[in-house]
Amino acid sequence: MLGKGKILGAGSEADLAKHEGEIRQITVTVRPPSGDEPKAQITKVLAGVEGVSKVAEPYEQGGGLSFSLSTSKDCRAEVSRAVVDAKLDLIKLDYARGELESTFIRLVGGSDAGN
Repeated sequence: MLGKGKILGAGSEADLAKHEGEIRQITVTVRPPSGDEPKAQITKVLAGVEGVSKVAEPYEQGGGLSFSLSTSKDCRAEVSRAVVDAKLDLIKLDYARGELESTFIRLVGGSDAGN
């Protein structure tokens, strides 16, 4: 894989993905609790889960708040357990692992890599 005239990665799709395999994305949708600062309350719960390295600003979806989590491992079970243990309603939990295209984009430096 080349980017800006340099070799950024070499090997099969599986080999390249192995190096990027620890970068994972979990999207969790939680029904906001009543009371003050529901976003902050949910963010605190999610950020406290082992393996969660970043909690993005949520967006509204399907009657809940959806949070994108960057994780260092597959921690779906831990995320769902933390949400339920905090007496919050888990509406949806999705998981994505980087594929070749996202691996390429990360290696070449983002969406403006062609410039």
